Amino acid sequence: MNGHGTNFAAALLLYGALLGSSTPALAGTGPDGAYERLTPTNQVTARALFEAQVVDPTPGAPRRLTLAEISARRQSGQGWGEVFTEMKSRGLLREQSVGHVLARYNTEQRRRAVAEQPRGGEASPTVSPATNKER
Repeated sequence: MNGHGTNFAAALLLYGALLGSSTPALAGTGPDGAYERLTPTNQVTARALFEAQVVDPTPGAPRRLTLAEISARRQSGQGWGEVFTEMKSRGLLREQSVGHVLARYNTEQRRRAVAEQPRGGEASPTVSPATNKER
């Protein structure tokens, strides 16, 4: 494993500690199980939105949504476009669309898979930004 993923995970844990969040909230599994109830494709979209959030430790900055909170919005009937728009309006995202979020996430996932996989291994599924379907 390269150091980038480890550094990112450490940064998320530090950020959560600064905000008083617990690790389960960062991991995205809440007592309500909203993330676990999503389809695999929707789990990818929720994870992409979660990871795309801006980390701003300054006082008064908007609190990042947990993976469970993002998932619960989808479970309550909101479309991903609505979830994205809400998060963008709160200053949590910089991308211009859900498609851009997914494209960036998929690129990062492929980069991680190449860096971490032994030769001949299969990468995890990605979601096409255009169709929001697994490839």
